[in-house]
Amino acid sequence: MTHELTATERAALAVEARAWAHAGAKEQAIVETTGLSTTRHYQLVNRLVDDRRAWEEQPVLMARLERLRTSRARGRRR
Repeated sequence: MTHELTATERAALAVEARAWAHAGAKEQAIVETTGLSTTRHYQLVNRLVDDRRAWEEQPVLMARLERLRTSRARGRRR
């Protein structure tokens, strides 16, 4: 049996799918849309990058988020 993403998980991905003019707008939308703090939001998104269910629903977005995570990890190792 396949479990679907929760409403909060879908909302977090919807926030990540949008283009933002400035960071403040995104941070406000995170709190308003998901009800999570920005820290918890990014922790959730990071977990979703490894979640098969998210990849099934949003493969293009998940590929972009995985590239960003990999790029940031490489930057921290330097």
